[in-house]
Amino acid sequence: MHRWLLAASLAWMTGASAYAAESTDVRIGYLRIDENVLAISVLDVPPKDDGVAGAMVAVNDNNTTGKFVGQKFHLEEVKLTMGQDPVPAVKKLFSSGTSFIVSDLPADMLLKAANAAAAKGILVFNAGATDDSLREENCRDNVLHTAPSRSMLADGLAQYLAWKQWRNWFLIIGSHESDKLWAEALKRAAQRFGATTSRSASSRIAAPRARPIAAMF
Repeated sequence: MHRWLLAASLAWMTGASAYAAESTDVRIGYLRIDENVLAISVLDVPPKDDGVAGAMVAVNDNNTTGKFVGQKFHLEEVKLTMGQDPVPAVKKLFSSGTSFIVSDLPADMLLKAANAAAAKGILVFNAGATDDSLREENCRDNVLHTAPSRSMLADGLAQYLAWKQWRNWFLIIGSHESDKLWAEALKRAAQRFGATTSRSASSRIAAPRARPIAAMF
């Protein structure tokens, strides 16, 4: 749901680039994982063009007005597999004149891409990784976040549940590392907003790339 922010982010990027008199072309790279995402419900399975579709809307909109001031915006989508090294893709984007990268990658891949982008003077927008460490010990000065962190998401949910006076939580936690991190964020939010998570259960789901699970009852 957070990816709607990409349109606003790209609008900001292209607006800032309007002052770059040396070039009328603004090139934006979009890095994402091209693999199926498994989920408990089909309603949670994202569309094939999730994220990049919003980026295309932003680019097309900017090209509508950009033609009146001699500006042209380009979006290049780069599909990666889980665990693939994104550094070669970043270098290839730089060689084609890319100034901005939208990263819809997990945290470890995002950090590799950001480090490579920093060496080339490229600004990276994190549109997919929710890890809290990206704003703490793994913060990068060339990365801006449109994706909320796990703590932000957990706090928002906890505030709503507290408002509803639902303060006794029972957690069902998935078996993946992302599930455990999400559950820990929920437990911290429970303490912060006066809820209790005195009971929990584990659920083992063998999925190569599943969305975080931590259901509450």
